[in-house]
Amino acid sequence: MKNMKIIKKTLFFLVLSLFSILLVSCKKPQTYTISYELDGGICESLITSFKEDETITLPTPSKKGYIFMGWYEGDIKIENLENKNYVLKAKWGEYEYETKRSQLQNGEYLVDGEFLLPVTDEKVPAVIIVGGSGPSDMDGTVNAQKPYKTLAIELSEKGIASIRFNKVTYQHVESLINDYSFSIQDEYLYAIESCLELLRENDNIDHGQIYLVGHSLGSVIIPIVLERDKDLAGGIIMAGSTMHILDLLLEQIKVQSEDLYNLYLPYCNYAKSLTKVPAGEETYNYFGAYTAYYVSYNKINRELIKDLECPLLIIQGRLDLQVSMEHFYQYQDLLQNKQNVTYKVYDKLNHLFSNGENETLENAYKVNNKIDEAVIIDIFNFIYN
Repeated sequence: MKNMKIIKKTLFFLVLSLFSILLVSCKKPQTYTISYELDGGICESLITSFKEDETITLPTPSKKGYIFMGWYEGDIKIENLENKNYVLKAKWGEYEYETKRSQLQNGEYLVDGEFLLPVTDEKVPAVIIVGGSGPSDMDGTVNAQKPYKTLAIELSEKGIASIRFNKVTYQHVESLINDYSFSIQDEYLYAIESCLELLRENDNIDHGQIYLVGHSLGSVIIPIVLERDKDLAGGIIMAGSTMHILDLLLEQIKVQSEDLYNLYLPYCNYAKSLTKVPAGEETYNYFGAYTAYYVSYNKINRELIKDLECPLLIIQGRLDLQVSMEHFYQYQDLLQNKQNVTYKVYDKLNHLFSNGENETLENAYKVNNKIDEAVIIDIFNFIYN
């Protein structure tokens, strides 16, 4: 009898245990939710829920010009999910980039260039930075400022490759002193062609997304290349002008001295009239260039830009002391009703697109101000849109 009671008690606890196990096994696992803050990124498929103790792989979003750094909850990076609801925010970072020095063929001369390439498995857009007048280096150095270097670095950190180069007039000035046939083509076009060749040979570059950036006199050059090479994606005009370079020079001189303006005017007019090099005038020098240079420059169609159909971005600093706002308005008049053109004006920026407040010709560019971030963002958006 006693044994029977023990057996019944044991059976009772055994059945109770089995019942508890069945209850646990029949219990549905809890479902947790995930919501996302993409911060401008995109993602094709977002996992919005998961079951208790389920192992899932979080999606990887993308954002043009940025690297995905991970999903974060506050300051904590989330890699493995716990059993709870989540609000995950995408964190984005700048690209690292490689710096590659190169030598570019510029006619019979070699000039140094620098190629900045974002580190990524994806193909990236690229820009060729074409400098302004005079013997400028690849950084566009003017006193304390290096605008072309800043532009190249900032764009590379946003996933846009860049190449820039020393102008041949900077690197080979001694050799060019006696080159009386030197032309505007020698100054620019051969180096640009070499840059294009370098970019198109690189498998990391999106060859359908190569843009030209022309600053100051470079703005006159890039329409020539864009018209010849229809595979280029577009152009960016920074502080540009459709005015003859000698008229622009006179405009700048007149602000400083009426007497100098009157002195230089007949020489400028004569150089502007040249269609060929007169016999015996091969060595004549006008404002730092020989007769042949002006003959070649005078053949440029400075209004060629109106015939271009590719996307164009034209930007101007309102405090530019070298190229006034009138030149920007001339672009707008010339290109009115053109749907391929975007315009931007920056109220406080100068010729180098850095802060130009309280700037004069005497103190300009002596502080190491960099290109304003708004300019970088506008160029970035223009390229990616």
